[in-house]
Amino acid sequence: MLKKKDNRTLNKSIDLLRIVILSVLFGAVILLFLFKLVDLQVLKHDDYSSEVVLKTYKTRPIEMSRGHIYDRNGVLLVSNQKNYNVAVQYSTLDSMDYNTAILKFIDFCNSNSIELSDSLPVAKEKPYIFDEDYIFDEEKEKLLDEFINLNLLANEPLFSGDEAFYNYLCERYGVESMNTDSARVRLLVGIRYDMETHSFGYFDNYVLLSDVDEKTRTLISENLHTMHGIVITTEDKRFYNKGTLASHILGRTGKLDIDDVEEYVKQKGYSYDEMIGREGAEKAFEDYLHGFNGIEQIEIDKDNNIVSKSVIKQGENGYSVNLTIDAEMQKVAEDSLVEQIETARRIGLSDLVSYNGEDCNAGSVVVMNPKNGEILASASYPNYNLNTFSEDIGKLNSDSARPLINRATQGIYPPGSTFKIATAVAALSEGIVTPNTIINDTGRYTAYDDYQPSCWSLTKRGYGHGWVDLKMAIEESCNYYFYKVADDMGIDALTKHASLLGLGQKTGIELPEAEGVLAGPEYRDSKGLLWNPGDTLQAAIGQSDNAFTPIQLCSYMSAVVNGGIRYKATLLDSVVDYYDGSTVFENKPVVLSEIDIPEDTVDILKSAMKSVVDEGTASSVFLNYDYEIGGKTGTAQVSSGSDTVLFVGFAPYDDPEIVVSVIVEHGDQSSRATQVAKSVFDYYFSTLSDLEGDSNE
Repeated sequence: MLKKKDNRTLNKSIDLLRIVILSVLFGAVILLFLFKLVDLQVLKHDDYSSEVVLKTYKTRPIEMSRGHIYDRNGVLLVSNQKNYNVAVQYSTLDSMDYNTAILKFIDFCNSNSIELSDSLPVAKEKPYIFDEDYIFDEEKEKLLDEFINLNLLANEPLFSGDEAFYNYLCERYGVESMNTDSARVRLLVGIRYDMETHSFGYFDNYVLLSDVDEKTRTLISENLHTMHGIVITTEDKRFYNKGTLASHILGRTGKLDIDDVEEYVKQKGYSYDEMIGREGAEKAFEDYLHGFNGIEQIEIDKDNNIVSKSVIKQGENGYSVNLTIDAEMQKVAEDSLVEQIETARRIGLSDLVSYNGEDCNAGSVVVMNPKNGEILASASYPNYNLNTFSEDIGKLNSDSARPLINRATQGIYPPGSTFKIATAVAALSEGIVTPNTIINDTGRYTAYDDYQPSCWSLTKRGYGHGWVDLKMAIEESCNYYFYKVADDMGIDALTKHASLLGLGQKTGIELPEAEGVLAGPEYRDSKGLLWNPGDTLQAAIGQSDNAFTPIQLCSYMSAVVNGGIRYKATLLDSVVDYYDGSTVFENKPVVLSEIDIPEDTVDILKSAMKSVVDEGTASSVFLNYDYEIGGKTGTAQVSSGSDTVLFVGFAPYDDPEIVVSVIVEHGDQSSRATQVAKSVFDYYFSTLSDLEGDSNE
């Protein structure tokens, strides 16, 4: 049996042994860590530091789709098609060696008969001088000017007759040690120039080949592993499903240029290489149609291969837009307009008399819902194919018929006798006449010694209309009647009412539009000219300085038939989700101005315009027509050319739902414009019949 003292000695020995064992283990761990640290920091320093440096994370955009455009009935008008491009991509470019990567691709293309191009304004063949006859579009010219300004080259002698500019670029892009006389280096310099002027960088690929076919795409894809920095990308290409239909309404898209940077890049957060609406609905509804790109993070190893990808910000597709137009009505309007223009020209050319329609080559149709300002159709001829716009732009710009002008909103024309309805509204509202007031048309208005205009009846028939009331004056388009009431009323009252009806006022349509000219002392004064009493007589029948757009005439007549309320013209029906079609925004009618036209006055005017189509100047076209409508013809004399002819009408008579304005430039006979309107009315009433048939089933 051990003593207590011996037990304490034994315990101390055991504790000491434990301490020794723990110390040995701790020391071994420390030595292991030291060895690993030396291995990492000394023995394998180069390997790991290289891997750390070259294994990087970068971001790039995920492109989203632009919204579609539909008509009011869901007919697809504008959609997206996949377009395959071959591009230089900054994030995968091997060591950022632009020249090596691009030259390798140039050589590949040369060996496979794939043509590359650039927009550098230097000759393609030796000597590489600045080509003063180089034809480039406006955007390319802007890019060259911007390049010169940014690099302070305006005062440098780089554009002389030698290769100074080319040599400058060779030095700038580090190729001066290469064979700069070779075509491949010239192409390299051109591509580098394009990359710089198109802001090539992390977020902006530079496209070398656009819209490549499947054969070329396959060939390049099979060799991509040998060409770091070259990638095949996809983008949505706008496709206009109906070709030339509604080209002036739909408009087009295009790349951002230098003038767009402030608005789109700085203010709206677009990237530099994005597509934006350039014209038409594409531009007007850009904020709805444009989606926002997401952001993708890519992991790249030391050999510049993409190891992994991850989405760090989801993108958003643009919303789709439903327009107010009816695609079928639009087609009817366009086809009928072309038919009447061709008919006028054919008949005019067969006649030996000059200016009988042989010069007819343009026109416009606008159809509006008078109850809310919605545009149901808007045709302008000549038009163009949006799908081939880029290829056709040179021809379109040089065409004397100016097909790029949207005549519906930007063309201004004397309204002729269609203006007489505005004169009648003013005269009735001011109490100058009543529906029963009769005026004796003697043929020549003789109130002034120095100016005595004639009624057309005297000129064509040899005598005046005799005693006429308001209804007959409108039906027969009696100039004398309106000379007299305007002379009694004065120009100020006439311009006041005409302006409230929308003449000489913008309609508010989402497209660019002309303001037009409302004749009167104010306009004359702005030109430094005097207004005379005789001008008031001419203004009353739609002459003098009066000149309006077809859409204004439509808006004006809409205000007349709905009692004086003028709605803002619009092409926007609603905005919907890209995927499920749920409504995001629904457009509401907006009143621009109001003039109180009593119901009995509206009835009088509508009745008079019904007489125009039943018995008056439009009766030859609407003879025995199955439906009750109203309208007014007009003729605008042209100093050198056939008369421009007009028609503005409404349907149905009792409760107007559409107003149609037609202008045929140099059409010679008002029946040309009237026939176009009749085609639109025929379509409208046929749809009503279809609806009635459906409801009876």
